[in-house]
Amino acid sequence: MNFLLSWIQAKQLRSVFNHATGIDQEEIKWSRPREGYLKCNTDVAVFTGDIQVGFGMIVRDAAGNFIATRTSLSSVLVPVKKLEISCLIEVMHWVSSLGYSHVEFETDCKSAVESIKVHWTDVSKFGLLVDHYRSVLMYETNFLVGFARRQANLVTHSLARTSHLYVSPTTFNIFSSCIATLMLNNI
Repeated sequence: MNFLLSWIQAKQLRSVFNHATGIDQEEIKWSRPREGYLKCNTDVAVFTGDIQVGFGMIVRDAAGNFIATRTSLSSVLVPVKKLEISCLIEVMHWVSSLGYSHVEFETDCKSAVESIKVHWTDVSKFGLLVDHYRSVLMYETNFLVGFARRQANLVTHSLARTSHLYVSPTTFNIFSSCIATLMLNNI
């Protein structure tokens, strides 16, 4: 349950930081990918009562138009940083299977992004997971990874929260009205 405690503490620290710095959550929006790229935002939700973890993913074009979404559920509970890397690995394989090759991936876990971008050797289980992610990035040279604040990632956060409603990973290629308002307010 250490992962749950760290997740709760991170949420509390984020709230205190936002209040102290005066960051207005309404000002933080989804940003467009670079020219010729799609953007895929990811997020993780922890369901403590069910001891499960949900992944949410959405792919959009440079205009913010919907391409596809996916939700996935896992009963493996590990520290949040590992969950975010696992989600990024799953989403990279999913996007590859859809045939997309120029994609910017964003997560709201800054420590996961920093772990991927810093080239150091770590022989822990987490280090091996990061190495696997890096190996995918080496193969998919037009895949980029970056950080986005949760406020700019509200659609995927909502998708991750709904993942427990589906028994298996579910891909949606049709625009759902349940995320329409979030998408429009987030651009």
